[in-house]
Amino acid sequence: MGEQKPKKNQKTSSSSSDQETDKISKLPEHIRGRILCYLPIQDAIRTTILSKEWRNVFKSLFHLSFDQTYFENKKLNSEDFKIFVDQTLKLRDDSNVQQFNLSSRVDEFTAPHIHEWISYAVNHNVQELDLHIFAGTFEKLPGCLFTSPNLKVLRLNGLGFRLPTLVKFSLLKTINLRRVMFYGDEPLNALISNCPVIENITIASCTWDSQAFINISFPSLKSLILSIVCRTHAIKIAAANLRYIRYNGFPPDISSTTLTSLYDARFRFSRLYPCSTNTTNLSVQAYNVSRILNGLHNVGKLWLEHLYIEYLSRVKDFFASPLTSCASLTDLKLDMYSTDNHVSVIKFLLKSCPNLQTLSICVQEKSTQTLEMLSMEGYFPVQELSTDECILKHLMTVEISSYEGSESELDLMTFLRMNANVLKDINIISYSEQFKEDVATRKPKDY
Repeated sequence: MGEQKPKKNQKTSSSSSDQETDKISKLPEHIRGRILCYLPIQDAIRTTILSKEWRNVFKSLFHLSFDQTYFENKKLNSEDFKIFVDQTLKLRDDSNVQQFNLSSRVDEFTAPHIHEWISYAVNHNVQELDLHIFAGTFEKLPGCLFTSPNLKVLRLNGLGFRLPTLVKFSLLKTINLRRVMFYGDEPLNALISNCPVIENITIASCTWDSQAFINISFPSLKSLILSIVCRTHAIKIAAANLRYIRYNGFPPDISSTTLTSLYDARFRFSRLYPCSTNTTNLSVQAYNVSRILNGLHNVGKLWLEHLYIEYLSRVKDFFASPLTSCASLTDLKLDMYSTDNHVSVIKFLLKSCPNLQTLSICVQEKSTQTLEMLSMEGYFPVQELSTDECILKHLMTVEISSYEGSESELDLMTFLRMNANVLKDINIISYSEQFKEDVATRKPKDY
């Protein structure tokens, strides 16, 4: 008898599990459809095959995500992937597609079909489309994509295209372009100028044949990530409601209303490429940086990297008058060269940050080659700051990384100790410790 009890318990457990499954199967169809959306599409298909109650749900599945790397990890080839996508779309009914994700390589099997797969999504009123080409060359998007009346989110990665004559994104709120090659004259302006309600723009590591200037002017824009690695003459940004910016490149011309609206800002100039030229002269670029700092009245978080500090050290009469007070700034990150000029600039910046709470400084290795490429070989004489009292009344945490203990770094440390009277925590990481940490945790930048 004792041997029979586990079987009875096992049967009871199995029956209970079946009842739970039946409860899920009896949920309204739109809720079951949302459940399927959280599964990889391969698992969603298996679910519908095993259960009659789920088959109709799959036919109207509104979230379609096809990732060829999944197939490659399973030792399946491009032809298998192509057949899977075709059959999946063939089994669907005519219901709308809310989200369509396609990550594919371009080869003899997929190349003839990517165009029609995108067209399928557009013809089914897709609202969010994500296309990632991770291998091969794809350079012709269907024209219907550029007039999609329902599209709200567009992400393109690793492809090239020429804009059609007609571009109209009436409802597009988010556009994310990474490693995109544009063909034709002024393609970037032509594209984004036809997005009247855009709120989020990401343009990173894109290239183009001809782009004299970039003009981003949208009252609706809230978030901007812009990483320029290609030739352009000038960059102008005017967005009265912009709150978040991540900018990498030559100093842009940003309107005063845009600067006033910013809360979270980062400006960097990470590296130069052979095509990374800018015809704007050095004095204008330096002026743009100075103007940015004087206009950030409401910023709460700011990250300024070392070449922007370098630009400020080149502004004639930069120390002649105080910077506009940035009373809302509580979190400041700075990258610097270990030079007297950079320390002078940083001291001057800190005088305009009365409510600063957290300060992070990273000492960078000076690159003479970079300065020469930017025509920054010469230096202005170091300017002595006034000895007026500068109390950082709210600064509680300081971190300095890649610290080597040079005279200029010691000068900065002395300044902080004398002027931050509530400082609680100072964390100093030496250059050797930082190098080991960087090697162990090296990650790509966010743009």
